[in-house]
Amino acid sequence: MNITGYFANVWKDLESRLNFSSVYDTPDENVTGVLRNGHWTGVTGMVVNKTSDVGVSCLSISQERSKVVDYLRPLISTRLILN
Repeated sequence: MNITGYFANVWKDLESRLNFSSVYDTPDENVTGVLRNGHWTGVTGMVVNKTSDVGVSCLSISQERSKVVDYLRPLISTRLILN
């Protein structure tokens, strides 16, 4: 699998600098993860269920999600305003 984008580039750089390799997988629903019927989906679900050690994705930090996963320091900061 070939991963692309900003976060993929950061991850690949970490692999190179720290001398490790990764096996990439895509969540069934191809989403960051939502809590549905008491179970997490997407990347969050893969980390919660221990089918993946790390989730590399553009995840917004939510109070609900932060109860089940640990976040690194943000690489990108955005500000959303709803009118």
